[in-house]
Amino acid sequence: MTPVTLSPFVHRLLHVVIFLFIPIAIVAPHMVVWEIVIGGLVGLLYSRKQSLTELPKPLITTLLVIPLWALVTAFWAEHPVSSLTTSLKILTLVILGLYWCRLTLSLPQSTRRSLITALITGLLLGMLFLTIDIWLEKPWQHFWGKTSAKAFSQGSLIISLAAWPTTLWVFRRPYPLSWRVGLLICWLPSLFWVLLQIDCDTSFIGLFMGIFAFLGTYSLPRLTSWGMRFFIPVLIVSFPFISLFAFKPAYIPIYNSYFHSASYIDRLYLWNNVATTILDHPWGGIGMDGTRHHEKTKSIRDWSFIDQTGNQQKIQTQHFSIHPHNAILQLWLELGLFGFILGILLAYQVLQQIYRTNLLSIEKAVSAGLFTGTFLIIWVNLGFWQNWWISGLWIIIGLTIAMFKGKEEANEKIYDQ
Repeated sequence: MTPVTLSPFVHRLLHVVIFLFIPIAIVAPHMVVWEIVIGGLVGLLYSRKQSLTELPKPLITTLLVIPLWALVTAFWAEHPVSSLTTSLKILTLVILGLYWCRLTLSLPQSTRRSLITALITGLLLGMLFLTIDIWLEKPWQHFWGKTSAKAFSQGSLIISLAAWPTTLWVFRRPYPLSWRVGLLICWLPSLFWVLLQIDCDTSFIGLFMGIFAFLGTYSLPRLTSWGMRFFIPVLIVSFPFISLFAFKPAYIPIYNSYFHSASYIDRLYLWNNVATTILDHPWGGIGMDGTRHHEKTKSIRDWSFIDQTGNQQKIQTQHFSIHPHNAILQLWLELGLFGFILGILLAYQVLQQIYRTNLLSIEKAVSAGLFTGTFLIIWVNLGFWQNWWISGLWIIIGLTIAMFKGKEEANEKIYDQ
């Protein structure tokens, strides 16, 4: 297949978009949506001029069926207009993301390297911005009137995922292995330090667990492959029942004796409440984005916990927040049992693409790290339908697979036949 040659204007446009990706994700994360819109529209434009690299059809089908099924659930949703609008937005982002990934796989190596260089430069610029903000006693956070976890949490989550295409770029350098490993040893502590200063535990833990998946896949590929493809689907299937029975309000004070974070304790109460509410609409769900309109968002929960100093604190929070802070529970609550099954299928298909295709060892390891970080973030923190999150994830996935030599060689063999 002939590589896609971008016009000079489009090349510069994508270069600027990718360069600004991390800084925008830090200071104005919702602007990231416009970046994937630009990238996806460019992919759509060039797909009309020539064939782009095909993506795995079963995986694409599942990705498209999820928002299409959400459109159907809008007919019985608690807030049909919101459900319909959100479903259309997600469907649009999925289509644009797929065209963005097809485009990046179809670009010549020189263009891919240029875009990756832009990403890494933008990542370093974003980390420099955060470092200066920390050294100057956080003026940007004072301007927003927020804590670091609130002001920069979205940016820190994106940064923790952008570490994976950067890691693959380091391994692609024409230097001795000792130099590349040394560069990563210097790079990763700096990244962890920045993430710790932002005070968003999820980004730090997501990257940390991703490193374990990376090392396991690289050094013990068969064992890790089997473990990931078995454990992740089992976790998805079992977690609603874990939330229903293990996180009962009567049990939570016991967990409080082991950890003393108010946000963690509140999350357990929320997950149990969501799991209980699933039983009210187990088959059809309450419609995409229905959580924010549920009646429980208007009711207040009174609870107490023991803080780190040993003192008892009384807290008031909503029974439901705008999303369950858990993609597994959100899929079943909002899209019903069929949506939940689609989520299991999506996770399994992604893992199959990582471990059962013609990717090189380092490419599989980086993909496993990216998947693990992504899964942990949506498992314990984010809502599944947040536009900035989906858009940023598409950009990172597109730039990561753009460096996959194994995928490129597999495509060349197919087209040469």
